[in-house]
Amino acid sequence: MPAVRTRTIKVTKTDKGGLQELTVEELQDLFQDFIPGDIMDSVTLPPGEDLNEWLAVNVFEFFESIQLIYSTCEKVCDEKAITCVEMNAGENCKYLWQDGRVYKKPTPVTAPMYINLLFQWVQGQLEDETIFPTSPTTPLPKEFPKIVRNIFRRLFRVYAHIFMCHYGTLVEKNIAQTFNTCLKHFLLFVREFQLIEANELDPLRIILDKI
Repeated sequence: MPAVRTRTIKVTKTDKGGLQELTVEELQDLFQDFIPGDIMDSVTLPPGEDLNEWLAVNVFEFFESIQLIYSTCEKVCDEKAITCVEMNAGENCKYLWQDGRVYKKPTPVTAPMYINLLFQWVQGQLEDETIFPTSPTTPLPKEFPKIVRNIFRRLFRVYAHIFMCHYGTLVEKNIAQTFNTCLKHFLLFVREFQLIEANELDPLRIILDKI
């Protein structure tokens, strides 16, 4: 069937779920009991806190978390692996890379290359003083919410790829529960502040519908 393109995402509409290792039911069950009851305390905007400042603090933390998680399965995320020849979130959702400089048009690249480029891009954003000023007297830019949404949108793709293609490795290394907690925290935060468009979240819809 024809594919639906949205910016740098390509989703093929089929009857298959695109899951590499587990059934939908198994994936849903994974998330029922792995979240501490107070997780919403780290999601909800604290009283008196500026929203943009709250987003800024959390984007740093989520970026650090996903880097650590990816490092645990980086060796199996190989360009020769069938699940990683192209960046994807299962067989029905492929991602294309575009940065407006070297990759001026949406371009298919391998999963490890995509994630490496993505991490470099995010790091560049976080180190840009015009976006994330280190001086407390310097205000965040007016376009900050848009910039943060784009960062979260791209970080989601790494979570989705790991979940759909490398969950078995996380299980083998005994860190699946940690990943589940981090992912659910991320999804709750994204949903709380509407940081990612609904269609972009479709690869993990089975999880979102459970939380």
